[in-house]
Amino acid sequence: MHAENTNSGKKILVLFPFKKDKRLDFAGFVRAINSEAGKELVVQGSLKNLIFEIRDSKLKITESLSSKDLNDFKAIYIRRLKSKTQEKVTAVSIAAKAWGLNVINSENSNLQSFSKLTELVALSLNNLPIPDTIIAAKPEVKVMLKNEEWWLTFPLIMKDANGSIGSRNYLIKNKKELKQVLNLSENKDRIFVYQHMVPNDGDFRFLITGGKVGVVIHRSAVEGDHRNNTSLGAKARLVPKEELSKEIKNDAINAAKALDRELCGVDILIDKQTGRHYILEVNKKTMLDEGTFIPQKMKAVSDFFKEL
Repeated sequence: MHAENTNSGKKILVLFPFKKDKRLDFAGFVRAINSEAGKELVVQGSLKNLIFEIRDSKLKITESLSSKDLNDFKAIYIRRLKSKTQEKVTAVSIAAKAWGLNVINSENSNLQSFSKLTELVALSLNNLPIPDTIIAAKPEVKVMLKNEEWWLTFPLIMKDANGSIGSRNYLIKNKKELKQVLNLSENKDRIFVYQHMVPNDGDFRFLITGGKVGVVIHRSAVEGDHRNNTSLGAKARLVPKEELSKEIKNDAINAAKALDRELCGVDILIDKQTGRHYILEVNKKTMLDEGTFIPQKMKAVSDFFKEL
């Protein structure tokens, strides 16, 4: 996590939905404020073009118009909210709040996650183990690749920030393949999560019920596929909770707490080379009455509900 923010001499970042709009004068708003202040008090930024990087579970957010770290500002003000950018509004606001920046309006820092973006930001802010990650729009990804700023090694996983049950989830072997997938017409306006490919023998789905581990299911992909979704044919087996370390169980519970989710599914991978574990997702859609081991899942949920 960043060091505590010190505000002396720092400017305010005004984030608009995009760099430009034919109907609205974003730059004019910034110029007017600076003219009234008699100095460069505010800086224009774009929500669409923010770059989120998570390395060793530490988060960095770059405002691409100025190439400044978010923590170089003393406050953020998000103007002209749009439904398309709401997820980024939340993600950047909860990070700003955690780092000691003023958030205007502060309601934006109330966590409500609908995609992998805010999940990963919240997990990293809580110092939980996640794979090295880059989240950025297509133009920023292309610039990073061109300028040799791309630090994730290949192969890597590229998945739609709003995808589910393994949809639009790619195993990318090199830069050429990454550009090809980016340029597919179906991916034109999508935001992707790019992550280090963790060598694994499957993942673990932890059903969290009220701050406890209810059920653990191990899922292993079919041969030739990197995705461990049972909906895509992955094999599943029930795992006795006592077989897993206290650390991995605590991290699963704390991942759910980081998202304020009392009933959810936490997906965790174990690196088969290093033994380290990484949190992939915290799923609100937990497939309680579908998929595998339904009786065991329903019993865990029933026990949780009886304790309320």
